[in-house]
Amino acid sequence: MLVNYNEIAEDIVELLIKLKNTTGIAITTDGGKIEFNQKGKTKNLEVGRFYKVINHYFRNLNKESYLWSASTMLEDEWTEEPQEMKFRVINLEVANRGVKVERIFIFSKDKIKEFKGNRTLKIYMQSNIETLFVDYDEVKEKNPNLLKVVADGWDGIDQHTLIVDLPEGSNERGYVSKNTKEVLESYDCFQELKKYAKDLKEVLS
Repeated sequence: MLVNYNEIAEDIVELLIKLKNTTGIAITTDGGKIEFNQKGKTKNLEVGRFYKVINHYFRNLNKESYLWSASTMLEDEWTEEPQEMKFRVINLEVANRGVKVERIFIFSKDKIKEFKGNRTLKIYMQSNIETLFVDYDEVKEKNPNLLKVVADGWDGIDQHTLIVDLPEGSNERGYVSKNTKEVLESYDCFQELKKYAKDLKEVLS
């Protein structure tokens, strides 16, 4: 059997080009395989795939895990779409399994009346999830850089993974990051936000 070394060399070059912009790290999730680039980030994921990926991560949390989230109350977080409804249920399941879950909801005080009737917030407040309120205007005045880090919101897992939301109106919903700098900056931001936080139940009572 003759070996075509030229073809082998071409295959190797093609493989090297393919791997050049990746870390070589890939994770198989409910949404298929996701790959991380050299910066430790996936590409932006479209809505359906994003929810499958985030649900996969959440289902694999255990009692030793710490889930910390900051929500900027984007409209697409409160839709009745099946993916969003399923995501809310998984949040509750995670907390009921004994995972430490802290969720900060960032909005202006003039929105309090509006959010008093939010069914999802009511369910979260009655669960094992620690729900916190942070006044957007107070943080904007005292430490606006925190809002830049939060951007459109994220879910953090321990100090190794960040699942980032993208702006509303995009065909893509978010991406996953294992970039150490990004994850730790967001983690530190979350801990700083807690200094401004109040119990959401008291705010919406």
